[in-house]
Amino acid sequence: MTAPTVGTNGSIQWSFTGNPISGGSGSVSFVVRIKKLTQETPCRPKMRDGGNSLCEKSHKRKIGKMKNPNALLPKPQELNEGIRNPEQIAGIPRGTLMIEPKFDGSFIYVTRDRTNGKCILCTKDGNQLSLEPRVQGALISHFQKQGDNLFEVELEPAPWSEGAKTKLNANLYNGAALPFDIRVVVHDILPFSEINAGTTPALVRYNKLCRLAGTSLEQNGKKPYVWAKDGNVSICISPCVLVSPAEAANLFNQGWAQGKPEKRVYFEGDSYEGFVAIDPNSPHKGGRSNKWKFKPFHSIDARITSHSCRDTGKVTTYTMEAVDIKQGETVKIFTGISPEIYAEIVEAEKNYQETIVEIEALALKSLNHGNPTLKSIRYDKMEPRVKVEAPCL
Repeated sequence: MTAPTVGTNGSIQWSFTGNPISGGSGSVSFVVRIKKLTQETPCRPKMRDGGNSLCEKSHKRKIGKMKNPNALLPKPQELNEGIRNPEQIAGIPRGTLMIEPKFDGSFIYVTRDRTNGKCILCTKDGNQLSLEPRVQGALISHFQKQGDNLFEVELEPAPWSEGAKTKLNANLYNGAALPFDIRVVVHDILPFSEINAGTTPALVRYNKLCRLAGTSLEQNGKKPYVWAKDGNVSICISPCVLVSPAEAANLFNQGWAQGKPEKRVYFEGDSYEGFVAIDPNSPHKGGRSNKWKFKPFHSIDARITSHSCRDTGKVTTYTMEAVDIKQGETVKIFTGISPEIYAEIVEAEKNYQETIVEIEALALKSLNHGNPTLKSIRYDKMEPRVKVEAPCL
C-alpha cells in the first residue's frame, strides 16, 4: 500500500497492489479515494404548488470561527420591554426623554481588536462580522478615522423589506454579495476609556456624535443625517428629539394613526417599527434601566424548542413552540410559518447550536394571547455548530 496522497479536490487516495486470493496467481491493483466531506446546506425543496425554492444551487461560502475574544466590548445596553401599551409611555419616570425612531436592522458594534488595534465589526456577543468586501471596506475606512471611540450602529438593507433583512442577517459572516444597498444608522458613541464604566451622559454623547458628523441635535430632529456615503453604503446619524413623556406618547399615537394599515409608526414622514426613549442623563450602562422601546406590535427573539408538521391531505399545518430568550416566557406559534421558512428552520437545526427566531405579537402582556406570528430567523444571533455553508436564500 502506498502512502496516502491528497488530491486537488480535497480527496484522500491510497493505492493497493496484491494477490486477490491467498495462494492464487497474478495480482490486482486498485485505488481507494475518500472524498473530503463538507457539511452543506441543501437548497430548500420545491413546494407542493410546483414553485421553486428561493435558491437553485448550493453555496460554498464557509462560516468560520466567529468569536473574537480580543474585541473591545462594553456590557450591552438593552431596551426595556416593559411598555406593552401606548398609554404607558406618559408614565416613564423621567422629566425629559430623547426620542429616536426604532429602525429594524442588525445591531452591531464598530470597535477594535485589543491586540493589534485594528477596527473590527462585532455583535454584542463578540461574533466578528465578515460582510461583503465593498460594505466591510467602506465601514472600516470611515470609522477607523473617528478617534478612540466605539460606535453602536445598526445595519439595514435599503430599501428595507422583511425578506432583505433576513438575507442580510444570513450573510453577516460569509462575505457574500448583497443585492441591495446598505444603510448604517449610528445610534451612540462611547470612548474606549469608558468601556468598563460609562460616565458621559447620553445627551452629551449624542451631541459629540453630531459634532463628528457635522450636524447638531437641532438640525437632526427629523430625518437620518447622512454622515458619509461610499458607493452603495450610506452612514447616517439617527434622528433624535427632546420631549416630555406626555409629548412622546402623542408622537407615538400620531405616528401609529398614520401607519396602522402598514403596521408601522411614522416619524417625520418615514415609517419605522416604533420609537426608542432614552434617559438623556444616563451614562452608558449595561442592562435595561435607561432605554425603553415602544411599538404597536411587541417582538421578541425566541429559541425554538419543538415543531411539528401535519398534512391532512388538503392542507399542511405547522406548529412551533419557543421560549423567549430574555424573559423565559413560552409561546406557541401557529401563524407566519410558510413551507419555505419551516424547511429553513429544520435545516438550521442541523448547522447551528440553537435556532433563534423573531416573533411578533400584539402589544399585550401575554405573548400567547397576542396572536404570536413568526417573522424571521435571526441568523445574526445564532452560533454555528461547525463550519457550515451559507444559507440558501
